[in-house]
Amino acid sequence: LVVDEGHKLGDVARSVLGWKISEGRFARVAAGVERESGDSGVAGSLRVAGRLVSELAVSVRNNPRFKARMREPITGIDLARVEGSILGAIDAMAGYESPKAAMVKRHLVTLREETLRVLRLESPDIYVYWPDTSNKGRSWHFEARHLTPGEVLREGYKDSETGRSRTTILTSATLDAGDGFRMVSEETGTDGAETLSVESPFDFKKNARWFVPPGITTDPNDPKYLPEALSALRQLAESSTGRMLCLFTSNRVLAAAKEMFQETDYEVLCQGDLPVPDLVKKFHENPGTILLGTASLWTGIDVPGEALSLLVIDRIPFVPLDDPIHDALCERAGSRAFVKVSLPDAILKLRQGIGRLIRSMTDVGVFAFLDRRILTKGY
Repeated sequence: LVVDEGHKLGDVARSVLGWKISEGRFARVAAGVERESGDSGVAGSLRVAGRLVSELAVSVRNNPRFKARMREPITGIDLARVEGSILGAIDAMAGYESPKAAMVKRHLVTLREETLRVLRLESPDIYVYWPDTSNKGRSWHFEARHLTPGEVLREGYKDSETGRSRTTILTSATLDAGDGFRMVSEETGTDGAETLSVESPFDFKKNARWFVPPGITTDPNDPKYLPEALSALRQLAESSTGRMLCLFTSNRVLAAAKEMFQETDYEVLCQGDLPVPDLVKKFHENPGTILLGTASLWTGIDVPGEALSLLVIDRIPFVPLDDPIHDALCERAGSRAFVKVSLPDAILKLRQGIGRLIRSMTDVGVFAFLDRRILTKGY
Protein backbone atom coordinates (compact mmCIF):
# COMPACT_ATOMS: atom_id res chain seq x y z
CA LEU A 1 0.00 0.00 0.00
CA VAL A 2 1.44 3.38 -1.06
CA VAL A 3 -0.21 6.57 0.23
CA ASP A 4 0.78 9.77 -1.56
CA GLU A 5 0.25 13.09 0.24
CA GLY A 6 0.54 11.01 3.41
CA HIS A 7 0.41 14.08 5.65
CA LYS A 8 -3.32 14.33 4.83
CA LEU A 9 -4.13 10.73 5.79
CA GLY A 10 -4.97 11.47 9.42
CA ASP A 11 -7.43 14.26 8.59
CA VAL A 12 -9.05 12.23 5.80
CA ALA A 13 -9.49 9.26 8.13
CA ARG A 14 -10.86 11.54 10.84
CA SER A 15 -13.56 12.74 8.45
CA VAL A 16 -14.40 9.26 7.12
CA LEU A 17 -14.77 7.98 10.67
CA GLY A 18 -17.02 10.90 11.58
CA TRP A 19 -20.56 11.91 10.68
CA LYS A 20 -23.07 14.74 10.59
CA ILE A 21 -26.51 14.97 12.22
CA SER A 22 -28.66 17.50 10.39
CA GLU A 23 -32.23 18.43 9.58
CA GLY A 24 -31.51 17.49 5.97
CA ARG A 25 -30.40 13.98 6.97
CA PHE A 26 -33.58 13.45 8.99
CA ALA A 27 -35.64 14.71 6.03
CA ARG A 28 -33.95 12.29 3.60
CA VAL A 29 -34.60 9.32 5.90
CA ALA A 30 -38.17 10.51 6.45
CA ALA A 31 -38.73 10.58 2.68
CA GLY A 32 -37.58 6.95 2.49
CA VAL A 33 -39.90 5.92 5.32
CA GLU A 34 -42.87 7.62 3.68
CA ARG A 35 -42.07 6.12 0.28
CA GLU A 36 -41.72 2.55 1.58
CA SER A 37 -44.42 2.51 4.29
CA GLY A 38 -46.85 5.18 3.15
CA ASP A 39 -47.00 6.46 6.74
CA SER A 40 -46.90 10.24 6.40
CA GLY A 41 -47.51 10.74 10.11
CA VAL A 42 -44.35 8.90 11.16
CA ALA A 43 -42.37 10.60 8.40
CA GLY A 44 -43.67 13.98 9.57
CA SER A 45 -42.57 13.20 13.11
CA LEU A 46 -39.05 12.47 11.82
CA ARG A 47 -38.95 15.80 10.01
CA VAL A 48 -40.02 17.58 13.19
CA ALA A 49 -37.21 15.76 15.05
CA GLY A 50 -34.77 17.00 12.43
CA ARG A 51 -35.86 20.59 12.99
CA LEU A 52 -35.47 20.05 16.74
CA VAL A 53 -31.90 18.81 16.21
CA SER A 54 -31.14 21.99 14.26
CA GLU A 55 -32.62 24.10 17.08
CA LEU A 56 -30.56 22.18 19.65
CA ALA A 57 -27.39 22.93 17.66
CA VAL A 58 -28.20 26.65 17.76
CA SER A 59 -28.94 26.42 21.48
CA VAL A 60 -25.63 24.70 22.23
CA ARG A 61 -23.71 27.24 20.17
CA ASN A 62 -25.40 30.20 21.87
CA ASN A 63 -24.77 28.87 25.37
CA PRO A 64 -22.45 31.36 27.13
CA ARG A 65 -20.37 28.43 28.40
CA PHE A 66 -19.75 27.07 24.88
CA LYS A 67 -16.13 27.03 23.76
CA ALA A 68 -15.10 25.35 20.49
CA ARG A 69 -16.90 22.02 21.12
CA MET A 70 -19.58 20.26 23.14
CA ARG A 71 -18.69 19.52 26.73
CA GLU A 72 -22.12 18.75 28.17
CA PRO A 73 -24.69 16.16 27.00
CA ILE A 74 -28.23 17.02 25.95
CA THR A 75 -30.73 15.28 28.21
CA GLY A 76 -34.39 15.40 29.19
CA ILE A 77 -37.42 15.84 26.99
CA ASP A 78 -35.52 17.03 23.90
CA LEU A 79 -33.45 13.84 23.77
CA ALA A 80 -36.56 11.72 24.38
CA ARG A 81 -38.50 13.45 21.58
CA VAL A 82 -35.73 12.93 19.02
CA GLU A 83 -35.18 9.29 19.95
CA GLY A 84 -38.91 8.60 20.12
CA SER A 85 -39.43 9.84 16.57
CA ILE A 86 -36.72 7.53 15.25
CA LEU A 87 -38.03 4.54 17.22
CA GLY A 88 -41.53 5.22 15.90
CA ALA A 89 -40.21 5.11 12.33
CA ILE A 90 -38.32 1.86 13.04
CA ASP A 91 -41.55 0.28 14.33
CA ALA A 92 -43.49 1.54 11.30
CA MET A 93 -40.97 -0.12 8.95
CA ALA A 94 -40.94 -3.46 10.78
CA GLY A 95 -43.30 -5.26 8.39
CA TYR A 96 -41.59 -4.21 5.15
CA GLU A 97 -38.92 -6.48 3.67
CA SER A 98 -38.12 -5.18 0.18
CA PRO A 99 -34.47 -4.32 -0.56
CA LYS A 100 -35.27 -0.60 -0.50
CA ALA A 101 -37.16 -0.96 2.79
CA ALA A 102 -34.23 -2.86 4.27
CA MET A 103 -31.93 0.01 3.28
CA VAL A 104 -34.26 2.54 4.93
CA LYS A 105 -34.28 0.48 8.12
CA ARG A 106 -30.48 0.40 8.15
CA HIS A 107 -30.43 4.17 7.75
CA LEU A 108 -32.83 4.54 10.67
CA VAL A 109 -30.74 2.35 12.95
CA THR A 110 -27.58 4.26 12.05
CA LEU A 111 -29.36 7.61 12.45
CA ARG A 112 -30.53 6.65 15.95
CA GLU A 113 -27.11 5.35 16.97
CA GLU A 114 -25.17 8.36 15.70
CA THR A 115 -27.69 10.93 16.93
CA LEU A 116 -27.65 9.52 20.46
CA ARG A 117 -23.86 9.36 20.51
CA VAL A 118 -23.72 13.08 19.73
CA LEU A 119 -26.52 14.27 22.01
CA ARG A 120 -25.39 12.06 24.92
CA LEU A 121 -21.77 13.09 24.34
CA GLU A 122 -20.66 9.46 24.30
CA SER A 123 -16.94 8.52 24.27
CA PRO A 124 -15.61 12.11 24.46
CA ASP A 125 -12.08 10.71 24.71
CA ILE A 126 -12.50 9.17 21.23
CA TYR A 127 -14.86 11.57 19.47
CA VAL A 128 -15.20 15.33 19.37
CA TYR A 129 -18.64 16.88 18.79
CA TRP A 130 -19.66 20.41 17.94
CA PRO A 131 -22.52 22.45 16.45
CA ASP A 132 -21.82 23.91 13.02
CA THR A 133 -23.59 25.94 10.37
CA SER A 134 -23.99 25.78 6.60
CA ASN A 135 -25.78 27.69 3.86
CA LYS A 136 -24.28 30.93 5.18
CA GLY A 137 -25.76 30.45 8.62
CA ARG A 138 -29.24 29.49 7.47
CA SER A 139 -29.08 25.92 8.84
CA TRP A 140 -27.39 24.33 11.85
CA HIS A 141 -26.29 20.77 12.54
CA PHE A 142 -23.94 18.67 14.69
CA GLU A 143 -20.56 17.34 13.53
CA ALA A 144 -18.69 14.35 14.96
CA ARG A 145 -15.06 13.44 14.25
CA HIS A 146 -12.74 10.69 15.47
CA LEU A 147 -10.07 12.28 17.63
CA THR A 148 -7.38 9.62 17.24
CA PRO A 149 -7.61 8.13 13.72
CA GLY A 150 -4.14 6.63 14.03
CA GLU A 151 -5.50 3.93 16.35
CA VAL A 152 -7.99 2.82 13.68
CA LEU A 153 -5.56 3.15 10.78
CA ARG A 154 -3.01 0.99 12.62
CA GLU A 155 -5.43 -1.93 12.44
CA GLY A 156 -6.16 -1.18 8.78
CA TYR A 157 -2.54 -1.82 7.84
CA LYS A 158 -2.87 -5.43 8.98
CA ASP A 159 -3.70 -8.33 6.68
CA SER A 160 -7.24 -9.49 7.53
CA GLU A 161 -6.27 -13.17 7.26
CA THR A 162 -2.85 -13.32 8.91
CA GLY A 163 -3.11 -10.32 11.22
CA ARG A 164 0.39 -9.25 10.21
CA SER A 165 1.12 -5.71 9.09
CA ARG A 166 1.27 -5.21 5.32
CA THR A 167 4.07 -3.17 3.82
CA THR A 168 2.76 0.40 3.80
CA ILE A 169 4.56 3.48 2.48
CA LEU A 170 3.50 7.04 3.27
CA THR A 171 5.10 9.68 1.09
CA SER A 172 4.80 13.45 0.88
CA ALA A 173 6.96 16.53 0.47
CA THR A 174 5.94 17.56 3.98
CA LEU A 175 5.77 14.60 6.36
CA ASP A 176 8.32 15.89 8.86
CA ALA A 177 7.52 19.01 10.86
CA GLY A 178 10.98 19.06 12.38
CA ASP A 179 9.82 16.65 15.08
CA GLY A 180 11.25 13.44 13.62
CA PHE A 181 7.92 12.54 11.98
CA ARG A 182 6.30 12.33 15.45
CA MET A 183 3.06 14.18 14.70
CA VAL A 184 2.37 12.49 11.37
CA SER A 185 3.24 9.07 12.83
CA GLU A 186 0.73 9.52 15.66
CA GLU A 187 -1.96 10.81 13.31
CA THR A 188 -1.52 7.93 10.84
CA GLY A 189 -0.84 5.06 13.24
CA THR A 190 2.67 4.47 11.93
CA ASP A 191 4.53 4.84 15.23
CA GLY A 192 7.81 2.95 15.15
CA ALA A 193 7.92 2.72 11.36
CA GLU A 194 11.13 3.23 9.44
CA THR A 195 11.52 6.83 8.26
CA LEU A 196 13.51 8.47 5.50
CA SER A 197 13.91 12.19 4.92
CA VAL A 198 15.19 13.15 1.46
CA GLU A 199 16.53 16.59 0.60
CA SER A 200 14.57 18.60 -1.95
CA PRO A 201 16.00 18.48 -5.48
CA PHE A 202 15.37 22.24 -5.70
CA ASP A 203 18.00 24.67 -4.45
CA PHE A 204 15.89 27.09 -2.42
CA LYS A 205 18.95 28.92 -1.05
CA LYS A 206 20.14 29.71 -4.56
CA ASN A 207 16.82 30.14 -6.40
CA ALA A 208 14.63 31.85 -3.81
CA ARG A 209 14.77 34.79 -1.42
CA TRP A 210 12.45 35.63 1.43
CA PHE A 211 11.80 38.71 3.53
CA VAL A 212 9.30 40.46 5.75
CA PRO A 213 8.30 43.81 4.21
CA PRO A 214 9.59 46.69 6.36
CA GLY A 215 6.10 48.19 6.48
CA ILE A 216 4.88 45.27 8.63
CA THR A 217 5.47 46.65 12.13
CA THR A 218 2.60 44.98 14.03
CA ASP A 219 1.49 41.40 14.70
CA PRO A 220 -1.53 40.01 12.79
CA ASN A 221 -3.83 40.35 15.81
CA ASP A 222 -3.17 44.08 16.09
CA PRO A 223 -5.90 46.39 14.66
CA LYS A 224 -3.19 48.25 12.73
CA TYR A 225 -2.10 45.08 10.91
CA LEU A 226 -4.69 45.04 8.11
CA PRO A 227 -3.85 48.50 6.69
CA GLU A 228 -0.14 47.63 6.89
CA ALA A 229 -0.71 44.30 5.11
CA LEU A 230 -2.78 45.90 2.33
CA SER A 231 -0.16 48.60 1.79
CA ALA A 232 2.56 45.96 1.59
CA LEU A 233 0.53 43.91 -0.90
CA ARG A 234 0.07 46.91 -3.17
CA GLN A 235 3.80 47.71 -3.12
CA LEU A 236 4.72 44.07 -3.74
CA ALA A 237 2.38 43.88 -6.74
CA GLU A 238 3.97 47.01 -8.22
CA SER A 239 7.47 45.58 -7.70
CA SER A 240 6.67 42.26 -9.35
CA THR A 241 4.24 43.62 -11.98
CA GLY A 242 1.68 41.06 -10.87
CA ARG A 243 2.91 37.46 -11.27
CA MET A 244 1.90 37.02 -7.63
CA LEU A 245 0.21 34.27 -5.63
CA CYS A 246 -1.18 35.44 -2.28
CA LEU A 247 -2.07 32.77 0.27
CA PHE A 248 -4.25 33.84 3.17
CA THR A 249 -5.23 32.23 6.47
CA SER A 250 -8.07 34.71 6.92
CA ASN A 251 -11.08 35.21 4.66
CA ARG A 252 -11.36 38.74 6.04
CA VAL A 253 -7.90 39.71 4.82
CA LEU A 254 -8.47 37.96 1.48
CA ALA A 255 -11.71 39.91 0.93
CA ALA A 256 -9.99 43.19 1.78
CA ALA A 257 -7.09 42.39 -0.59
CA LYS A 258 -9.51 41.48 -3.40
CA GLU A 259 -11.38 44.76 -2.97
CA MET A 260 -8.13 46.72 -3.01
CA PHE A 261 -6.68 45.00 -6.10
CA GLN A 262 -9.93 45.40 -8.03
CA GLU A 263 -9.28 49.15 -7.92
CA THR A 264 -5.97 48.65 -9.76
CA ASP A 265 -5.16 47.73 -13.37
CA TYR A 266 -4.05 44.20 -12.46
CA GLU A 267 -6.12 41.20 -13.45
CA VAL A 268 -7.16 39.63 -10.17
CA LEU A 269 -8.30 36.04 -9.74
CA CYS A 270 -9.81 35.01 -6.45
CA GLN A 271 -10.61 31.61 -5.02
CA GLY A 272 -14.34 31.07 -5.31
CA ASP A 273 -14.67 32.95 -8.61
CA LEU A 274 -13.89 29.80 -10.62
CA PRO A 275 -13.08 26.13 -9.90
CA VAL A 276 -9.48 25.84 -8.64
CA PRO A 277 -8.14 24.07 -11.80
CA ASP A 278 -9.59 26.87 -13.96
CA LEU A 279 -8.12 29.55 -11.69
CA VAL A 280 -4.66 27.99 -11.84
CA LYS A 281 -4.82 27.52 -15.62
CA LYS A 282 -5.83 31.14 -16.17
CA PHE A 283 -3.15 32.37 -13.77
CA HIS A 284 -0.48 30.31 -15.55
CA GLU A 285 -1.49 31.44 -19.02
CA ASN A 286 -1.75 35.16 -18.22
CA PRO A 287 1.52 36.59 -16.84
CA GLY A 288 1.01 39.67 -14.72
CA THR A 289 -2.05 38.23 -13.00
CA ILE A 290 -2.58 38.20 -9.22
CA LEU A 291 -4.13 35.07 -7.69
CA LEU A 292 -5.66 35.24 -4.20
CA GLY A 293 -6.57 32.11 -2.26
CA THR A 294 -7.06 30.36 1.05
CA ALA A 295 -6.90 26.75 2.20
CA SER A 296 -7.15 24.72 -1.04
CA LEU A 297 -4.50 26.80 -2.86
CA TRP A 298 -1.87 26.11 -0.19
CA THR A 299 -1.37 22.59 -1.59
CA GLY A 300 -1.53 20.72 -4.86
CA ILE A 301 -1.21 23.57 -7.37
CA ASP A 302 1.69 23.66 -9.81
CA VAL A 303 2.66 26.89 -11.59
CA PRO A 304 6.27 26.69 -12.82
CA GLY A 305 7.91 29.56 -14.65
CA GLU A 306 7.56 33.33 -14.52
CA ALA A 307 3.79 33.37 -14.03
CA LEU A 308 4.47 32.82 -10.32
CA SER A 309 7.49 34.90 -9.38
CA LEU A 310 6.33 36.25 -6.03
CA LEU A 311 4.62 34.26 -3.28
CA VAL A 312 2.99 36.14 -0.41
CA ILE A 313 1.71 34.53 2.80
CA ASP A 314 -0.20 36.70 5.22
CA ARG A 315 0.61 34.99 8.53
CA ILE A 316 1.87 31.85 10.25
CA PRO A 317 -0.93 29.33 9.56
CA PHE A 318 -1.81 28.43 13.14
CA VAL A 319 -5.15 26.66 13.54
CA PRO A 320 -7.76 29.03 15.04
CA LEU A 321 -8.23 28.58 18.78
CA ASP A 322 -11.94 27.87 18.31
CA ASP A 323 -11.32 24.88 16.02
CA PRO A 324 -12.99 21.97 17.87
CA ILE A 325 -10.55 19.22 16.84
CA HIS A 326 -7.51 21.39 17.56
CA ASP A 327 -9.02 22.36 20.91
CA ALA A 328 -9.52 18.73 21.89
CA LEU A 329 -6.03 17.68 20.75
CA CYS A 330 -4.48 20.55 22.70
CA GLU A 331 -6.39 19.53 25.82
CA ARG A 332 -5.01 15.99 25.48
CA ALA A 333 -1.48 17.34 25.06
CA GLY A 334 -1.70 19.45 28.23
CA SER A 335 1.01 21.98 29.00
CA ARG A 336 2.99 21.09 25.86
CA ALA A 337 0.06 21.65 23.49
CA PHE A 338 1.76 24.45 21.57
CA VAL A 339 4.95 22.44 20.94
CA LYS A 340 3.24 19.11 20.27
CA VAL A 341 0.13 20.22 18.35
CA SER A 342 -0.05 23.86 17.24
CA LEU A 343 3.52 24.45 16.07
CA PRO A 344 4.09 21.20 14.09
CA ASP A 345 0.76 21.66 12.32
CA ALA A 346 1.66 25.25 11.36
CA ILE A 347 5.11 24.16 10.14
CA LEU A 348 3.64 21.52 7.83
CA LYS A 349 1.10 23.96 6.39
CA LEU A 350 3.74 26.66 5.93
CA ARG A 351 6.04 24.25 4.10
CA GLN A 352 3.19 23.26 1.82
CA GLY A 353 2.49 26.90 1.04
CA ILE A 354 6.11 27.85 0.40
CA GLY A 355 6.42 24.82 -1.86
CA ARG A 356 4.18 26.58 -4.42
CA LEU A 357 7.04 28.98 -5.31
CA ILE A 358 9.80 26.71 -6.68
CA ARG A 359 8.39 23.99 -8.94
CA SER A 360 11.35 23.13 -11.21
CA MET A 361 15.16 23.14 -11.23
CA THR A 362 15.20 26.46 -13.09
CA ASP A 363 12.47 28.27 -11.15
CA VAL A 364 13.41 31.41 -9.26
CA GLY A 365 11.24 33.55 -7.04
CA VAL A 366 10.71 35.66 -3.94
CA PHE A 367 8.69 34.82 -0.84
CA ALA A 368 7.22 37.72 1.15
CA PHE A 369 5.91 36.97 4.62
CA LEU A 370 3.51 39.50 6.13
CA ASP A 371 4.04 38.22 9.68
CA ARG A 372 6.94 39.65 11.63
CA ARG A 373 6.61 36.96 14.32
CA ILE A 374 8.82 34.79 12.12
CA LEU A 375 11.62 37.19 13.13
CA THR A 376 10.64 38.07 16.69
CA LYS A 377 9.39 34.82 18.24
CA GLY A 378 11.55 32.01 19.56
CA TYR A 379 9.80 29.36 17.52
